[in-house]
Amino acid sequence: MAYMKKIYRFANAIEVQEYHSGRYGAPGMGRQKKQKPTPEQIKKKNQRHKTDTCSAVPLEDHLMFDPKANISRIAAPDARGSKAAKLIYEIQKSIPAPVTDNDGIFLNLTDIKLITGRHHQIRVQMSNANLPILGDKKYAPEYVQTVSKLLKVPHTALCACELCFTHPVTNDIIDLRVEPQGMWYSFFKN
Repeated sequence: MAYMKKIYRFANAIEVQEYHSGRYGAPGMGRQKKQKPTPEQIKKKNQRHKTDTCSAVPLEDHLMFDPKANISRIAAPDARGSKAAKLIYEIQKSIPAPVTDNDGIFLNLTDIKLITGRHHQIRVQMSNANLPILGDKKYAPEYVQTVSKLLKVPHTALCACELCFTHPVTNDIIDLRVEPQGMWYSFFKN
């Protein structure tokens, strides 16, 4: 029963849609035994996920989500409804904020690897670690919001620039990347 059929009836037409359920692989293919990744594939995947560099910093907190206010907050590990939140960050580049009164404010281009995926996790944890996100109106302190207005950064300066996963059928490693964009990223291009 790997092939499915749907029939749509309209006033003066009938549309028949046949498709493969995806349970056993690509259309027309029988069930395939899952192959182990080759040493080259393992090496490639391990290179993308190295976290043992001395400049990578792990953050481990517990977060609690408030659906009525649509916010998350740091909570005690034993608090009811709190969930573990883990990420690893590494500051790639740091520059003084290009505003008239700098007051020791720096902009950091940071590479963040999520270990868990919680509601607003990056924004909450980085703000709690005194590394708030530029343009964040919900979790960043007032001075960051002021700097965001001065620099004319209207949105949260986050970019999901990489996604890496193993293909479920072919077992190939799929690595998708995009160059970060936005006015905030132009500060770091020099």
